[in-house]
Amino acid sequence: MLPSVGLVFASVGPVLLCWVGFVTLVPPEWKNEFWKWAFLGPAFGVGGATAAFACFDLDFGSGFFHFTFYAGGTAFLGLLMGLPLLGA
Repeated sequence: MLPSVGLVFASVGPVLLCWVGFVTLVPPEWKNEFWKWAFLGPAFGVGGATAAFACFDLDFGSGFFHFTFYAGGTAFLGLLMGLPLLGA
């Protein structure tokens, strides 16, 4: 049985909105050097912690570490595949 359209949009919609926001709101010159992520990272960390708080019923601190483990694991797997760390 196929999932309903609402369920698919509920799972894919927020990801697409975050991607569109990242592409349109963050200028390209802010994504090309590692030190600049010191300013961008906390904003993504708060967003990830809020998403984990809302979706998984974790408290904010646990949600933040859940998100950082996900982001770090994803970056590590990308490095293992030979991708550049910042995608530049």
